[in-house]
Amino acid sequence: MRIHSLTLLSFLLLATQVLLMHVQEGVKIGQGRAPDLDHWVIGGSSGIWAKDHSSEFVHISDFTTEDQAKCEGHLTEKGYGIVELKVDCTRKNNRFSCVFTGNTTSCLESLEHKLDYLGEIIRSLKLQKNICGNSTAMLMTSVCGSKFEESNLKLVSSTLLNH
Repeated sequence: MRIHSLTLLSFLLLATQVLLMHVQEGVKIGQGRAPDLDHWVIGGSSGIWAKDHSSEFVHISDFTTEDQAKCEGHLTEKGYGIVELKVDCTRKNNRFSCVFTGNTTSCLESLEHKLDYLGEIIRSLKLQKNICGNSTAMLMTSVCGSKFEESNLKLVSSTLLNH
């Protein structure tokens, strides 16, 4: 139970830092929009969550991939260190989405700057070609490397692959 709580706390701190970075730096051209603070609430001891009560996904980033898909990333913790990253995209008026998942417990416990992990995941997303269209897609980080392979986020579902 402690590992579960530590993992959840780590990701909530990451989401908080990302939110604060967006607010402090403002919006730079080409880097997405700043989060709307009216849509965020403090979730008791759980941290910051989106006010969208239909899910527990926290908005982490807006980005454009190399092949010009405009996307949003949302993160949630599923328990026991398992995280899900939901990506919703639009490319040439076609909407699609996918979910990546992995176990980040070991990696995050070893990192001094936990925000580095999330930053590398977002960079990895931006570099994707045919995002959500490759069944073997994996989001990897150098901060965790091969030492914590379970922290790589693997594509587990996609609306592009289900057709």
